[in-house]
Amino acid sequence: MNVLDFMLSSAATLGEIHPQTRRYRAQTKLLAEDVPYTDSGLVAHRLDVHAPRVSNGKLPVLFHVHGGGFRILSKNSHRSVARRYAAAGYLVVNVNYRLTPEGQYPAALEDVCQALLWTLKNAESYGGDLSRLAYAGESAGANLVLCAAILGCFERPEPWAKAVFDANPSPAAVLPACGLFEVHHAARYLDDDKLPRWLRARIKVICDGYLGDEQASSLASPLHLLESDEEPKRPLPPMFAVCGDIDPVLDDSLRLGKALKQRGNAGSVELYRGSHHAFHVFFSANAQRAWADQLAFLERHLGG
Repeated sequence: MNVLDFMLSSAATLGEIHPQTRRYRAQTKLLAEDVPYTDSGLVAHRLDVHAPRVSNGKLPVLFHVHGGGFRILSKNSHRSVARRYAAAGYLVVNVNYRLTPEGQYPAALEDVCQALLWTLKNAESYGGDLSRLAYAGESAGANLVLCAAILGCFERPEPWAKAVFDANPSPAAVLPACGLFEVHHAARYLDDDKLPRWLRARIKVICDGYLGDEQASSLASPLHLLESDEEPKRPLPPMFAVCGDIDPVLDDSLRLGKALKQRGNAGSVELYRGSHHAFHVFFSANAQRAWADQLAFLERHLGG
């Protein structure tokens, strides 16, 4: 594990002992842990279900996919994130997926599709209301939930993509935070002298690692499809993406915002001054504002 990966993993672990995390833990309950969503037997194919400790009636459902550059972290490292949503009144399905190198495209996306189909089949048995469904993820997870949203709207030939389209999940909102939305063409960052050399090198490792031998598919880089002239068969769900204005992959979120505006999407991208990549999963003042903005967006489109 390199230094950056160690720092990210340590930060996720330390987040579990933060006072705010303890409060969210007290306000929520773990309804199910390590539930397999395929019969592979792999740890990568397991998920957890979180809910508020006290609730009345059926809960809106939030499908959550963790980040980590497609390479590291897990549902366990992001339990504090899942609990934040659960504490706000959501039934949260928090999923694992295969990480690179085993999770090279399209494996990770296939896994997320399988986990989503499990959610559509099973969330109601845990007290969820699938008429109020949302997706959320950050970084690599933002890429994957954006793809999942696209698959419900654009017809694709891949069997796993067709399965999602046929299921017609119809999320009411999508939160793709600080995402890496174009995995092709990593050179756009490698040529940016404003970024430290070590960071440019990490971005290249992430992009090359996820793509593997795949060099053409628009679904590894969902921006390609959103920026194209292809029209979806169903309207895209409203999207809201938070991002720090010093995030090294900020340009991808800016392009997402422009593409959504051109498509008339009922959403936007919000920038937070002086904030880094995935800042909102921590506990700064900007993180609190970003959470308030995300939850307000969900409230508008799903109801609390």
